[in-house]
Amino acid sequence: MRHLRVILPFTLLLFSLACLKDNPLGIDQGFSQIHVTIGLPEVEPVSSPDTALDKAVAFYTIILTVTADDMETIEEELDISSDGKTASGTVQVPKGEERTFTIVIKDQDDITRFEGSNTVDVLKGSKTVTIVAHGLYSEVTVHVNILAKEIYPPDSGISLGKSLVTTTVILTVSAADMPTIEESLTDIDPDGNSATGTVVVRKGNDRTFTIECKDANGVVQYSGSATQDVLAATATVSITTEGHYPSASTLSITSFDAVSVTLSWAESTESDFASYELVRAGTAEDIESSSTRESIFTITGKTTTTYTDDSVSPNTRYYYAIIVWDTEGMGMRSSPPVSVQTPQYFSAPGPWAIPDDGYKSLWFLNNSFAPSGSMVTNVEYRLRIGDAGDPFYFFCADYEIYISSSPSPGALEDNLVYDNLGGWTDGDFDDDVEDDTDIYLDWRTTDHFNGETPNQYWGVYIIDNWSGDYGQLDYLEFRIHYDAPSSSPGLITIKVPASAADEGPSLNRSHPSGAAQGSIDPVSTGFDKIKSPAGQ
Repeated sequence: MRHLRVILPFTLLLFSLACLKDNPLGIDQGFSQIHVTIGLPEVEPVSSPDTALDKAVAFYTIILTVTADDMETIEEELDISSDGKTASGTVQVPKGEERTFTIVIKDQDDITRFEGSNTVDVLKGSKTVTIVAHGLYSEVTVHVNILAKEIYPPDSGISLGKSLVTTTVILTVSAADMPTIEESLTDIDPDGNSATGTVVVRKGNDRTFTIECKDANGVVQYSGSATQDVLAATATVSITTEGHYPSASTLSITSFDAVSVTLSWAESTESDFASYELVRAGTAEDIESSSTRESIFTITGKTTTTYTDDSVSPNTRYYYAIIVWDTEGMGMRSSPPVSVQTPQYFSAPGPWAIPDDGYKSLWFLNNSFAPSGSMVTNVEYRLRIGDAGDPFYFFCADYEIYISSSPSPGALEDNLVYDNLGGWTDGDFDDDVEDDTDIYLDWRTTDHFNGETPNQYWGVYIIDNWSGDYGQLDYLEFRIHYDAPSSSPGLITIKVPASAADEGPSLNRSHPSGAAQGSIDPVSTGFDKIKSPAGQ
């Protein structure tokens, strides 16, 4: 028994030595001692004068993670050697198949710069695993061509470099799987037509590079973008910008006659607004070029949004556009242009004397301006009758006034519009604000002719009932509204103004002699319905 007690400890000692031979560090037999060696690539940007590992020693942290389906995740921070040439570490890992060793290298801002992994079986007591880390970022060189595409005008003479010598060029890089990057490019050519810069971008697909070129006021004058994949350590992106022109204003025609057209437009919202320019041409094509259009009005007041063009001719179609200019000489024209056909004057002198104790009739034939099948929807009219030189021999109560669509004197008596028997003055039967000695009817409306064709005779019949007074018709004007069977509503204007007459207190301009008729293009103006011209 004493002998046996001696042999047993010796047997246990031999067993322990055998275990130490296979497991010299005394590690649990279910684990393996793994030595991890990391291959560190160049730290981006590759143009850095620092060596890769020297930079990583100061600024990078290396995290090793080991994962498998049958074990808990292990995470260790590894060391970089003092000479910056290697990075390694050891970790105890449960034995088993398909152990994935992942390396994440982060910078001082905790942003992952490199990644790498290696999956191996761990079945022995010790093993060396080598992992090569790959950079996640690329150094991208961006070339910007600051060349404005000729949106408008094609012959503007804009100096592309003028506003860009002092411009700030901002580069933005964005993608769904990375934070947005914004950099200022300072390498702008002296001519202002190009800029260059570099930016470090996380590798991946669909990286969008956007350029904004701002003037001294911080207003974007040029912009452009390009989208491409960035997968290599270096890449090059080229971007061509477009001129960032002001927003176009909306132009409309508010009224017109044979010798004037009044236009209005929406006020510009541009922060660097400089001026409006109203241009005119004879065709829609000619309005597009400064060599074929005519500049008729320029104003620097931003709130000025109306203008009356009184240099037009009768029976002529005109096309108009408004250009908004900014402080950098960029302009944007309204499109499409608006169009108007000025009325045509008949040859008819005035004023017209009204025979004493007789009648005067005037009629005018419109037979072509409204489409076939059109029907009148209402008629507006205005006129003035005054004395023929001596107010003592003029009696407002002496007159009956009819308007008609027929040249027959009998038919002209079918729509009485004024009759003031029994008074010396107009007796407030007309539209003057005061009781005076003329007959002034100011844009009255009648439905008497509704349903008739606008292409017919239009006239006036004036009866002088008493003897011993003398008057004259100073002017007469019709506005005939109609519906066409296959187009927008229309308007015909017939005008018979006097060459020299006091046109009454509400009129603000003189018209040449003659009668007129005209039409407006409802599609170009954008009107839902044609409305009566305002502010004669």
